[in-house]
Amino acid sequence: MMTTLRPFVLAFSSIMLVTSGLWAATEVEAAEAVARAFLVALYQNDKAAAAAHVVSEEGLEGFVGTQALDDSTKAAVQADIAALEIELAPGYEDLRDGRAEPLPDGAPIRFSLAYRGVPMAVTTIKGGDEWKVDLRWWTAMRSQAEGQRLAKGDPRLVARRYLIALLEGNTKKLRRLVAKGHNVSKLHPPDYEAPFEDQYYYLALEMPLVEMGRDEVIRREGGEYGSLPMLDNGARYLIGLYWDTELHFHLVPDGDTYRVIPGDHLAQVGL
Repeated sequence: MMTTLRPFVLAFSSIMLVTSGLWAATEVEAAEAVARAFLVALYQNDKAAAAAHVVSEEGLEGFVGTQALDDSTKAAVQADIAALEIELAPGYEDLRDGRAEPLPDGAPIRFSLAYRGVPMAVTTIKGGDEWKVDLRWWTAMRSQAEGQRLAKGDPRLVARRYLIALLEGNTKKLRRLVAKGHNVSKLHPPDYEAPFEDQYYYLALEMPLVEMGRDEVIRREGGEYGSLPMLDNGARYLIGLYWDTELHFHLVPDGDTYRVIPGDHLAQVGL
């Protein structure tokens, strides 16, 4: 399910000023429109058209097919994607209700959809007065599918190990992965039972992780947009997509590795 080369999209779209209180709703529509336009170009195997909707073309070629499609097939793709049901991803649903002010530059919006049986988490980010597709989560997933090996101590590897240990309820492992000064015994409710379903662990293993730059805007828990927390002394900040739910990982260095500052990750994955 998650190893397809087309699982995750970040898309952006141009916006217009609207009546106060409708900003976010209108920007959601704009971002969604560009996400659809990008998907049409992608599934029509039109690299030039797809490139017009991305922040960077790096990695794009690996997602666009090379087979030339006839007009009837292209028309079918256009119609299918126009009719596609696209929902806001967890944590973003309230944006349909609108806001009293426009979203800040760099603000993300994430969508959930499935096309041709392939589930996708479509993430959009505002850039100036337009929206563009960000391929970073796509390329991260593709690298994993191609067998990317992470070095010991890589923050992405630490984040995955932390999440798996958290799901397992393995406090012994967590003591080696959680930032010092945090009580790992308080990370689980007293009656916690590790899930039996493989999908919880599979999604953690397959979770694409992207490191955030210091100037990037994130959507915090509670729905507010803002800058990253202070990243002093080599700290790193990653955002992973656990299917269509974004998980934030704030890591601090510890010798030649990293440790995770624990958050409410269990609740975020539905446990």
